[in-house]
Amino acid sequence: MTQTDAPTAAELSDLVAGFRACTLPKERWTHEAHLWTTLVTVRELGPEGALATMRSGIDRYNRSLGNTSGYHDTLTITWVAIVAAYSAERSVESTLDVARTLPGDIGQRDRPLQYYTRERMMSDAARAGWVPPDVTPLPITFAALE
Repeated sequence: MTQTDAPTAAELSDLVAGFRACTLPKERWTHEAHLWTTLVTVRELGPEGALATMRSGIDRYNRSLGNTSGYHDTLTITWVAIVAAYSAERSVESTLDVARTLPGDIGQRDRPLQYYTRERMMSDAARAGWVPPDVTPLPITFAALE
């Protein structure tokens, strides 16, 4: 699977398992892989559970690769909100079907800039912890952040 290919069910399962076990090769941890892993986690745990799991999981995975400065908390929260809202709109579709459309429909890398100015999103504060949007509210809210 390349970063632009739609995953098969087995590839999606392997991707998520490799991420969770911190055995996924770094070159496979693409933007699309982040989105697909978030989708599967949202479908399994709901938005609140997915938020907690992705926040800790991405940081743990990055650290397993020796990356201690790559985690961006506000960006993670924003993507979980975007993916959770997209998933909810397609609740009757299978996870695999949603995974196949997700990158093209809502996965543009600059999508968080619908909610944040670039300056705010790229700030040290946003990288280190939750910073609320300054353009428009996220498509869903999280009790854990209130």
